[in-house]
Amino acid sequence: KDDEGETVDMTELRIEYVKAFLIRGYHLEKLTYLRIVTNTKKQRSIALNIILKHNSEIGGMHKLETASDDTKAYYRKFAREYRIPLSRWALLTDYKYNSNEMPYSARSPLCEHAFYLLSYCGGVGEPFYKDFFHKKQT
Repeated sequence: KDDEGETVDMTELRIEYVKAFLIRGYHLEKLTYLRIVTNTKKQRSIALNIILKHNSEIGGMHKLETASDDTKAYYRKFAREYRIPLSRWALLTDYKYNSNEMPYSARSPLCEHAFYLLSYCGGVGEPFYKDFFHKKQT
């Protein structure tokens, strides 16, 4: 439970084992980490609060370390991780739309449209609307 008494529904989580190098520091071999994927931002927030509470109570060597603990707006986290610009146009080319093939495609009644980004090709350069606001000199 977190500070507000909220819990995470473990049946709605997707847990994967990932082999990777240390987040900080150096190690010769890849270590095993848990990747936990939640369906909603609220579940993610509750899970992070539980981890923070655990870390404050335990202390020492047994703290849980998170790679991504940003509790702010999810679109900023997504844009940062996939390097998608928020202040200019971006071209998404390799994606699935409302796909039921994805392993965690639980549909939310609040989200009619879902895009699952498979890869990202980068920005598009100057936005097309720039010319519309340019005052022509005559």
